[in-house]
Amino acid sequence: MPDSADVSPLTSPLLYYAEQAVKYVEFAVEVAANRLSDLLATGGGSYVCVTASRLFNPDDKSLPKLERIHQWAARAEDAGCGNCGEQAAVAFVYLEKLRSVRPLEFMYVEAPYDHNYVVVGRPESSDVSDPATWGSTAVVCDPWKDKSYAAADFATVWPGRTPVCFHRLP
Repeated sequence: MPDSADVSPLTSPLLYYAEQAVKYVEFAVEVAANRLSDLLATGGGSYVCVTASRLFNPDDKSLPKLERIHQWAARAEDAGCGNCGEQAAVAFVYLEKLRSVRPLEFMYVEAPYDHNYVVVGRPESSDVSDPATWGSTAVVCDPWKDKSYAAADFATVWPGRTPVCFHRLP
């Protein structure tokens, strides 16, 4: 995987945009409640921040999925904190609104623990549950892990895990 300093819009536009989204999220959402380094650095303040943000802004499951993603992103940016779901939502909205990147998907993996991330450039004709079919240009944008990578590397990063799409913008 190339160093982010080596990625340019000319060599891999989608990876470049995904890397820019990761950097934006790092700026906009400073801490997570479920990352040990953030918990230690804030003396538990990151846990309080995420918990309070979620308590005062509960998820409205009656809203369409795209509106929910926007709601999560706004909550995280307002509070300056968020776990993987909020961070993926901020990246999703950044790529959707500021970069007009398509296709764009808000994705997750399930048990034994869940995790949210964004996928850019997956062809609709590919098998959403098999990243090996996503093609050579599709990328994963994972701000909580502070990285973006080619979809071909998904099985290395998430061995034995099956991706699931929560929402897709074609």
